[in-house]
Formats: sequence, C-alpha cells, structure tokens
Amino acid sequence: MKFIFVFLFVFTPILSLFASKDNLLNENNTIKKPKSLSKLVKKKKTEGFTYWYYKPDKTGARAFHNPLQFIIEGGIPGDKVLGNSRFGDGFVELFRKLKNPIPLINDYGWKKFIYYEFIPHYGDGANWIPNYTWHLFGGGFRTRLMIEYYHYNNYKYPALWGWATMYIMHIFNESTQQGNFLKLSSEDKENGASENDTIDPFPDLLFFDWIGGVIFSYDPINRFMTKYLHLSDWSYQSQLNLATNRILNNGQIYWMRYQLFDSPFSLNWISGAKITAPGFSYEYKNDHYLSFGFGLSVNRISMDSKGNLVSGSTVYTMGFYYSIADNPILTATLSMPDYKAMRLHPETKNEYNMKFYVNLYPTDLIKLWDMNLGLSFAYDRGTFFLGITNANWPLGFTFGNHKPEYYGR
Repeated sequence: MKFIFVFLFVFTPILSLFASKDNLLNENNTIKKPKSLSKLVKKKKTEGFTYWYYKPDKTGARAFHNPLQFIIEGGIPGDKVLGNSRFGDGFVELFRKLKNPIPLINDYGWKKFIYYEFIPHYGDGANWIPNYTWHLFGGGFRTRLMIEYYHYNNYKYPALWGWATMYIMHIFNESTQQGNFLKLSSEDKENGASENDTIDPFPDLLFFDWIGGVIFSYDPINRFMTKYLHLSDWSYQSQLNLATNRILNNGQIYWMRYQLFDSPFSLNWISGAKITAPGFSYEYKNDHYLSFGFGLSVNRISMDSKGNLVSGSTVYTMGFYYSIADNPILTATLSMPDYKAMRLHPETKNEYNMKFYVNLYPTDLIKLWDMNLGLSFAYDRGTFFLGITNANWPLGFTFGNHKPEYYGR
C-alpha cells in the first residue's frame, strides 16, 4: 500500500511533467491579456508548453479557474449545513479504508468490484459511469488545467503542484461522500447499512483520478479535445449563505461542443453533479453561442438495503446557455420537481421541489472598484436566493428571502 501512494504522489506527477515538457515561464514569454475573449481560443505556446485549457482573462467561468476555488467547487459539501456534514468523520473513514483496502474488497467481492466499477454495462451497479465521466475524464483534464495555471503563475514545479491540488480536491470529495455514507448509515441501521461496506474511494483515488491525469498530460489528447470537442470547465459560482451555513450554487461541470460541418450548428454535452445533458448550440455571430440542453440530474442520494449509495431521486433537467468562445457568460438551469417523492415523503417534500438557477458570470458588464462581479438568482425548495461573486474571493455570498425549517438540518 505504501508503494501505491509513493507511485501516485511522486512518480505519476514526474511522468506527467516529462510528457508535458513543463518549462518555467519567465518575463519574456508570459501570456499577454488579449483585448477580446475570442482571441483566447487560439492556444498559446511558451518554450514547448501549450496552454490548452487555462485562459487568464478572469471572465466567465474562467474567473474561477484557480486552485482554491477548484477545491471548493469539487470537494466541499454543497447544500448541506457545514456543521452537520460529518466531513471530519468522513475524512477519518476514508483513510481507514485506504490504509487497508484488500480485506474490504475481499468482503465486497472482486468480481462485483471489477464489474460495477470498471466495466461499462447496463443495469445494476452503474458506478462505472461517474468513474469514467467525472474522475477519469473530468478530473484528468482539470489536472492539466491546474498544471497550466501553475505554469502561467511561475511555479517551479507546475506538474507537481497541479497534481497535488487535484488530489486534495479528490480527497475532499471522497471524504464528503464518506460523510454522507456515515450519516445515512446512522439513519438506517435497521437495514444493516451501518456496516458501511462501500468501496467507492478505491477505484476513484487509486485508478481513475491518476490515470486521467496521465492521459491528459499528452498534447495529442488535448489537441483533439480542444480542437474538435472544445472541452472546457464550466464550474458554478460557489456562494455561502450565512443564515443557513450552507454553500449553495457549487459544483464542477464540463462542456463539450462538436460543430456540424461548416454550419453554425453544433451538438453539445454538459456533465456534472447537478446536470448531465446533451443539446444543441447555434453560433449567431463569431464565437458567440446560444445553447440548449435536456437531460437528467440526481436530486437526492439515498442508501439501498446493501449499504450502497444510490440515487434516491432522479429528475429531468434543462439548461439554456450563452457563451463566448466556449466560456459561459449566462446560464440558466431548471430541475423539475419529483412529484412521486413528494407524495411519498410529505414531511420533507420541499427537498424534492423545483430548482431554478441563473448564473451571470463575471464580465466587464458589472464592475465594482475595478473588480468584475458575477451574480446569481435561484429558486430552490421554496426559497428565492440572490448571490454575488468575484474571482478574487474564495467564496461568494447569497441571501434568501426566508429560512424553511429543513435548511437548518
């Protein structure tokens, strides 16, 4: 087990470093800020290093492409009372499992473990879906994005810093999930779920997260992803609600777009914890896109009789987006109510109610003391929220019109 950790945190970043040809930036080859967003689509090169994903213009979702906000977006519990999230317990539980995973996998069953976690299939055990889409793919290209961030900001070992940042985020994310598991276990002891036999952290941390980072360290992969699929990070604008001690409007999503021949139309795909949806885009003028998507979203996580975390409520979602050079400027997402769950759980029916979020990302449109501000509007479980963000703040702030009882849990 010690060898695995040495390999993950030492050898793999070094492998990524050599694959990427990371060289330290100097005063003569830093990227100059262009006058327009569209000019940032062209890849910038400095001494053999290519910036595929990181664009330092501080507008749209790119305003939040920095280590601290990546960790918050992807690793900190969202829409939960921070004091009740059991994050600390989840952190301890995660490392207890990582210290000795083999007996846990033996109890779980190696055949089931490999089938559920690694082999694409239909039916029960769809753990492989987030493993490939969010950890290998999403985590892989964000590792490269963070390497580019550190390279641009003159860090001496950008690959090592990039890998460390993303693994901190992944560990926080897994600790959050373990905290959720422990909380659900304590609430459902009669089904035997308190045995807490989940093995979800092992394939994520020990395989998919690091293999994704290695894959996206090679320029031919990134060239294909950016040239043909326009891959980019569209993270939300995380905001703290002081009245409820919750972080709202947070989470990581990524965007892809494939242009149909030489037409102004494209197929698009957006994927993240709150929405996964295919859709269409229309280029109404150069690099300006209006897009629509329709798909599904997990509204609530539950636990089955075997002690596995499963989707307790899946709802239809749709999104409308305005982007410039595949960088979101204005997004609106709607999650439909789960009426069946509302009937089954009348005491907590608002948790399954409609959710509507509008995000206006930081641009020159709204400025305060030379800072680009972002705004958000939300209707979530019977409460209206208005939020404000800035790229220089670790978190934005949001305010609601009232505090329903369930927001205190």
